Amino acid sequence: MIDGWLQGLGPQQRAGLNLVWVAVAFDWLITAVLWGLAAWWLCREWLITASVAAAIPLAMAVGIISIEPSFFGGWLLLGSVVLFATGAIIELRREREHFDECE
Repeated sequence: MIDGWLQGLGPQQRAGLNLVWVAVAFDWLITAVLWGLAAWWLCREWLITASVAAAIPLAMAVGIISIEPSFFGGWLLLGSVVLFATGAIIELRREREHFDECE
């Protein structure tokens, strides 16, 4: 699908778009690490930090869905953000007064 979108582009434009995708993949990796740390430590600081990082896949999901709503990748990203946000909200509400300090 994406190859079809890029057929009219020259090599420099294709390389530029490849660079964008590599940068986005790196951002997603960092987000996944932060989400993992928030799940492991379950303390307010990590949950808030990971919640801010959720803006990365959320923005990308909105962009992908607006370009091609039938592409499953955008919906997977949106689902991951919803799943994380649900867990973070539940945990923040459940232990609002009993959070341990991060160690």
